[in-house]
Amino acid sequence: MSFEPALSIIICTYRRYESLHNAIASLLRQDVPAGTLEIIIVDNSPDQAEAAKNTARDMSEKRILYCLESTPGLSNARNVGVAQARAPLVAFIDDDAIASPQWAREMLAAFAIYDGRAGTIGGKVVPRWLGEKPDWIGPHHFGYLSVLDLGDDMREVAAGEWLVGCNIAFDRKAVIDAGGFSKSLGRTGTGFALLSNEEIELTRRIKATGRLEIYNPKACVEHVIPPERLTQAWFRRRAAWQAASDFITNEKDMGDAVEASADRLERHILAQASKKPPGFFDEKVAAEQFAADMEIIYDLVIVSLNGGVVRDLKKTGRRSFVSDFLGSLVRPWHAK
Repeated sequence: MSFEPALSIIICTYRRYESLHNAIASLLRQDVPAGTLEIIIVDNSPDQAEAAKNTARDMSEKRILYCLESTPGLSNARNVGVAQARAPLVAFIDDDAIASPQWAREMLAAFAIYDGRAGTIGGKVVPRWLGEKPDWIGPHHFGYLSVLDLGDDMREVAAGEWLVGCNIAFDRKAVIDAGGFSKSLGRTGTGFALLSNEEIELTRRIKATGRLEIYNPKACVEHVIPPERLTQAWFRRRAAWQAASDFITNEKDMGDAVEASADRLERHILAQASKKPPGFFDEKVAAEQFAADMEIIYDLVIVSLNGGVVRDLKKTGRRSFVSDFLGSLVRPWHAK
């Protein structure tokens, strides 16, 4: 490449060639002057000959740099993309995301407005449903799908809020100085392990150096939601892995989180004491029960990773908290 880009856009991919093509097409339509962007594809697909064949139609574009990366892991792939980038700013979208035509322009504008003070900037993410959205999916589930709406104003991200990795940009030097993405977090490609939080953890380290985390709603992408993610089984898995991700991210300061999870589990134990078999974790349950499922799974993982919590419960006595809750699930069947 002979031009000097202002923004390097990195897409990390794993065997999703059609959606990758659509993501690339959205980047080639960006409303910015020629030479502003470079596009870096880091392909983690295990069959590299197949990967090269399926991506050949996009690779003749001079703005695209294509990297086959044999070492698995999203965080590693992101670090590879950052190392290859030539621009002072790096942005990420997922291989199943579609950038709005003004997305890159709005990312660059936000960095310019904050004049070197911003380390991380992210934008709004709206869903593109490929199947019918079930009634039991509400706005409180959208975070699990990397859907994000923090309002209509550009501003600093507040405490308790976070940006999502399918629409996020960084000052490249800030990423390098902070040590890059943690390889203990992030997906590995197969889809079985749903670890996440790698961009949240990196942003936290960048903010510790005094840089700002900014939300710009005009830097908007669509995130494609396939039918296989619209099942309760997928959401339960996602909740369990989110708990593991949160535990790893906050391992040194988990005391309050463990206590909060224990409190919620205690309420579930006491609520189930006199009920018939509750039907937890059935293939499909009503919205209210599903919300309880999600909460229980998340809290069980948090408490279990802490080794279980021993508490003085009002009705059940002082016992191991995890075994106590599991007992509350099986007792109704034993009582039949």
